[in-house]
Amino acid sequence: MIINARNLLNLTTAVTTIFNGAFAGYTPRWSNVAMYVPSAGTLSMDYTWLRQLKKMRKWIGDRQIDALATSGYRIMNEPYENTLAIPRPNLETDQYGVFNPLFADLGQTAAENPDDNLYGLMNAGFTTECHDGQYFFDTDHTRLDADGAKKTWSNFLGGDGAPWFLMCTKKQLKAMIFQERVKPRLVAMDDPSNPHVFMKNEFVHGVDCSQGFGYGLPQLIVASRKPLTAANYSEARTALSTLLGDRDRPLGLMGDTLLVPGNYEEAGLRLVNSKAEAGGGDNPWVGTANLIVEPLLAQA
Repeated sequence: MIINARNLLNLTTAVTTIFNGAFAGYTPRWSNVAMYVPSAGTLSMDYTWLRQLKKMRKWIGDRQIDALATSGYRIMNEPYENTLAIPRPNLETDQYGVFNPLFADLGQTAAENPDDNLYGLMNAGFTTECHDGQYFFDTDHTRLDADGAKKTWSNFLGGDGAPWFLMCTKKQLKAMIFQERVKPRLVAMDDPSNPHVFMKNEFVHGVDCSQGFGYGLPQLIVASRKPLTAANYSEARTALSTLLGDRDRPLGLMGDTLLVPGNYEEAGLRLVNSKAEAGGGDNPWVGTANLIVEPLLAQA
C-alpha cells in the first residue's frame, strides 16, 4: 500500500468498522448487577443519596423531609486504554490484514471493561468499604429503628468458600454502579509526519474511555460463602425479604436472581431449575430465581 493520506484514511475507516463490529457484537453482563449513570462533564460523582431505599408513606400534615446523608462517597471516572501499533513495513507490503483480529480484540476488550471491573468489585466486596463506611458485604451495616436508635443489619451470611449472591434486581436502583464520562472510542496516530511515526516507523491505533465503578445499595444483594445448598439458599431468601429500612419500614424485597461462580453452576441448576430434589420429591425452590453463572466471580 502506498502511504498517503487517502490510503491511511481508508485504513482507519476499515479498522474502525472492525472495532465497532466487535464492540457491538459483545453482550455485556454488567446490567445484571449494576445501574448505569452518565457523568459527562465531571471527573467524579457524589453518591450521598445512597443511605437507604425510600418508601412512600401516608401524607398527614406537612411533608416529612429526609435530608441527604453526608457520606462523602464519591466514584471517580478513571481513564482506560488499549493500544496497538502497526509497523510501517506491514502497511507498505499490504500485510496489515493480519492485524484485523487484534482490532476486533480492541473492540471486544473495550466492551468487556465494565464487566471486568464490576465483577472484580463484587469479589472485593468482603474487604472493601461502600458508602456507609462498612464493607459492602458485612454483618454490621446500620439503620434507624422506629425510635431513631441505630440498629445493625447484615447482607453477609458467613462461610469461607466461594461466594454466591442472591439479588433483588427489580428496583430502579441497583447493587452496583457503572458510571461513564467518555464512551470507548478508537483513535489513530496515522500522520506520517507525526514524531512518533517518524521515530518508531509505526502507526498507532488505540481505544480509550473514562469510566467509574462502585458500590450501590447493599440492601439489594445478600452474599454467602457457605455451600450452595437448599438450606443456605433459604437462609439467603429470608435474609433479603426480611430487611427493614429506617424507622422499621419493611423494604419488601424478594430475591429474583441467583448469581454464582462457574464452580457452582451444577448446584445452581439443581437448586432453581430442577423440578425434583436430588433425593426425590418436589423441589420447592424451582423457578424462584433466575440463575446467572458468572465466570468472573471468584471460585475460592
